[in-house]
Amino acid sequence: MKGKGAAPQPSRPRIPGAAKVWLVILVLAAAGVFALVGGEYTTWDLVRRKQELAAEREAIAQLRVTNDSLAKAASALERDPRTQERVARDQFGMIREGEHLYRIVPGGDTTSER
Repeated sequence: MKGKGAAPQPSRPRIPGAAKVWLVILVLAAAGVFALVGGEYTTWDLVRRKQELAAEREAIAQLRVTNDSLAKAASALERDPRTQERVARDQFGMIREGEHLYRIVPGGDTTSER
């Protein structure tokens, strides 16, 4: 009998401590880069989508304000006699009974040369 115990195994190459640290840092850096720019939807896509969402929400808010003011104007045209009269006078040149309408027409010289 030669010896008690198992046959000696070949020794594995050992990585020095500093190299292990750098290897871990490299792997973590690669994972971080992949998290930012890798995959189907990147972090930059997410940031862009959030900016687009904020812009669309702002546009919706502005459209609501515009819609509300137009609804008020339409309601005034349908129900408010003063608004109806103002529009009739301004846009259609209507006058009340007993009033006279004077229109000033811009144009050239009205004197005729003889």
